[in-house]
Amino acid sequence: MEEWLTNETVQEALRPCLGPNYVDSDPTFNLNIDEDYDHRASGITLSSFCMVYLDWIQYCNSRRQTPVTCERDSPLVNLCFGLCILGRRALGTASHSMSASLEPFLYGLHALFKGDFRITSPRDEWVFADMDLLNRVVAPGVRMSLKLHQAGIEPGSSRAVVDCYS
Repeated sequence: MEEWLTNETVQEALRPCLGPNYVDSDPTFNLNIDEDYDHRASGITLSSFCMVYLDWIQYCNSRRQTPVTCERDSPLVNLCFGLCILGRRALGTASHSMSASLEPFLYGLHALFKGDFRITSPRDEWVFADMDLLNRVVAPGVRMSLKLHQAGIEPGSSRAVVDCYS
């Protein structure tokens, strides 16, 4: 993780996200789905992201053998923000094909589950600075979110959610 936090290409690409007026207003994001959607800004901001996820990021960081700086404007929080936006955009891109029929939607989700990501937004191209970010962070995160979503809609889902973490 330290390598990603000190990777100048990654940090430079994510630097605009630290700006007080930065809003990611991708049409994928939705007030009804995204907990951190800021309706005043019509998108997701670092502030709205931190309101929802900063405590969790700080908790996870505190569990590390050697915690790193983890404040709102830290490289760690900015990296988490960028990865979260990228992952949601990838899921949204796959699920938007659902409007035509179920088959392309399922194909898109299957591709994501296998780790076949289509980076369609220029704002997400920073991830190519280190492909390990896709393979070791984004792909497992997307797989986990799909498992948790599926577990949440199946009967007897409370046990299935626990199984996702084991």
